[in-house]
Amino acid sequence: MLNRRTLPWLLAALVILGLAVSLNRWLSPVDSPAGSAMPGHSVEARPGPTALAQAEGAPGMKQPIDLMGLTVDAARLFEIGYAGGLSIDGRTRETLEILLSNLPQEPSAEDLERLEWTLRDGLPAADAQKAIALVHGYRAYLKDMRSEYLRLGIPTNRDEAQAFFAQMEAVQRRHFGADTAEAVFGDELRHGRLVMEASFVAQDDSLSPPERQERLRALRAQLPPELQDSIPEEAAAAASAP
Repeated sequence: MLNRRTLPWLLAALVILGLAVSLNRWLSPVDSPAGSAMPGHSVEARPGPTALAQAEGAPGMKQPIDLMGLTVDAARLFEIGYAGGLSIDGRTRETLEILLSNLPQEPSAEDLERLEWTLRDGLPAADAQKAIALVHGYRAYLKDMRSEYLRLGIPTNRDEAQAFFAQMEAVQRRHFGADTAEAVFGDELRHGRLVMEASFVAQDDSLSPPERQERLRALRAQLPPELQDSIPEEAAAAASAP
């Protein structure tokens, strides 16, 4: 069962995985009305310089994204590697979140056409096609994860956690393929597993307090510095208390 001591860590694991934010627009349609944006983001993408010579009625015209006060081209959110080619890594999911947060919950064909046009205008042809495929794949992934999340719920033990992560990985691979799924989600999956495991260690009465403390500190050490507070130092100390 969940308890007050471990629930924050379980939720932290979901946040690390991006689910808490990503699924909010799908799980709470009343609280997240169509077209509402995440804090700090509003809609649209400015056309690149070549677009100015095209017809004024082109679907991508006059669609800027206001990113924390800066107007940017949607295509600029994607990174091109030093040797060329679209960079696909853990930051790609954040880019996709920004783009989708600026679309209605159920974007129209025109909404999607406008975004695709902007990406084609601002990226090399092959990279634009990859970026567009990522956008559509991520939308489908979120819809599938909504169903899986509602079916599986928040894991309350190791067996449920194992099934949860296995299904999440399967859905990611189904929509992106093994290599792209690993590049985009791999680190988040590993970090989420660590935080969720910490929640189970903290409530494992078969461990002595010093054993719990040692295991929690070992798990914390495996997280990158910016995520280590997901397993607070005081939690490890509390685990060793009589």
